Amino acid sequence: MYKSQLVQFLLALFFGPLGLFYSSTAAALFWIILAIVIGFVTLGLGFVGIWLLSIVTGFFTVSGYNQRMKAIIAR
Repeated sequence: MYKSQLVQFLLALFFGPLGLFYSSTAAALFWIILAIVIGFVTLGLGFVGIWLLSIVTGFFTVSGYNQRMKAIIAR
């Protein structure tokens, strides 16, 4: 079953790194930990960048997942 780019975009847009759990647990945990560290160091200002990067990451993780599914189905 394929995952939707639109659903991933909306989840990441509204929930930031938490929205990445739809496409990749590892990516979600990485960005959440990084958001905590960067947010603490920059007094919360760096969290905006992390939020935007999580949207981009979501696009690539869903794309990679869908490519893997196509390869499995093509067998």
